[in-house]
Amino acid sequence: MTIKLRGVTFSYPGRKPLFKDLVLDLPSEKTTLLTGENGAGKSTLALLAAGLLHPQEGRVHYEYQGLPYPHKGEIFKHISLLKQQTEDNLLGINPLDDLFLWLLSTNDKVYESDLRIERCLSDWNLSDKRNSPLWELSAGELKSLALAGISLHKSRYWILDEPLSSLDEKHIGLFLQIVSAKRKASPGMLIISHQTELFNGLVDKVLILSDKGIAEQER
Repeated sequence: MTIKLRGVTFSYPGRKPLFKDLVLDLPSEKTTLLTGENGAGKSTLALLAAGLLHPQEGRVHYEYQGLPYPHKGEIFKHISLLKQQTEDNLLGINPLDDLFLWLLSTNDKVYESDLRIERCLSDWNLSDKRNSPLWELSAGELKSLALAGISLHKSRYWILDEPLSSLDEKHIGLFLQIVSAKRKASPGMLIISHQTELFNGLVDKVLILSDKGIAEQER
C-alpha cells in the first residue's frame, strides 16, 4: 500500500488548520520517520494517512501494487495503525484473546492462529501473561501487546505513533529488530517518534513537522 496526500487541508472545529495544501508521499518501498514538536499534528497526520480522519480539502489516495485501490472501506486489509494511546490498540480481555482478535479481524490465516500467537507471545516475553486480564499488565507489557498485534502482519503498511513509549531498553531493542526484519520483507512504514537517534540505519528518510509544514532532514 502506497499512501499519497494531495493538497490536504485539515483543522479541528474552532481551531486554525494544522495542515494547509499538504502534499506527501508515503511509498510502500520506503520507511519514513516523522518527528517534530508536540502539538504540531503528527498524530493527526497518522490518522489522516490511515483513513480515520478526512481532510476538509484535498484527498488521500491509496495505491496497491502500483494501481489505485478502489475500495477505501477495505484499506485496513493493507494498513496496520498503532495509535499513541496504548489502550486504543487493545481488542481482547487478555493477551491470548487480543492477538486472536487481531488475526480474526482480517481473516488472515486464522487456521494457523495458535502457532502464530504462541510465537508472537514468546517474542514479546508475554507467554506467562497469556491468560492474565489486561488490567493486571504493566504499561510496558500493554505496549508490547499492542506492538505484538501489529507485528502479526508484516506484509502491511505500518503506521506507528510513538511505538517506543513505555518500553524498557530490552523491548526497545526487540522492537528495532522487528522493524529491521520488516524492512527486509515489506519496508512500507511511517514511524512517529522523538527518539530519532535510535532509528539510524533503519529508515530511508526523516521528516520534521512544524507549523511551517514538513521538511526533510538532511542526512
